[in-house]
Amino acid sequence: MNRYIHIIASGSSANAVLYFGKVLVDCGVNYKTIKPYLPEIDLILISHSHSDHCNEKTMNRIAFEYPNITILRTFKTNEVISCRNIRVRAFHLYHDVSNFGFLIFSLEEDRTVFHATDTAHLDGITASGFDYYCIETNYDEDKIDLIAAEQISRGEFSHAEGSKNSHLSLQQAQRFFNENRGEHSVFIGLHKSDTYLD
Repeated sequence: MNRYIHIIASGSSANAVLYFGKVLVDCGVNYKTIKPYLPEIDLILISHSHSDHCNEKTMNRIAFEYPNITILRTFKTNEVISCRNIRVRAFHLYHDVSNFGFLIFSLEEDRTVFHATDTAHLDGITASGFDYYCIETNYDEDKIDLIAAEQISRGEFSHAEGSKNSHLSLQQAQRFFNENRGEHSVFIGLHKSDTYLD
């Protein structure tokens, strides 16, 4: 993407985003995929327990082969994590399991990142003037409403309705970005659905 952000995987099947070459948010990929990045990674932050964000087999192998990497899976709201010129603050998100987003500050690069995926909304959260807003854009509201209505009219279980209750729409993400952005802020959409987003 750029020299500060590398999206290794993002979507319903796997998620892993590398910031500043040394902070990995989520590791829902196989070991072969993540291995080339591991020598430079200092910190791995796991937002929540779902397998597309935390591949246990991969995580166990990383912990064994790279004991120098700090792996964090649980957080306190507003907890500050420090690691080699990086500061991270965790904040609570709204999913069907305990889930966190992260404010990432690179002192070396003088850059800031807002990272949030797998959340029903961003109500009550502010992050003014960050350089990068990496936010879930899981579905388009009009498209998912149409699909949900069709599923319900056929008497089917509506996976679309479930997604609306646990994920963020493109429109929600864009509104949050517009309300918080600085003059030069950049928006990066993450965790896009192949079904519910064109």
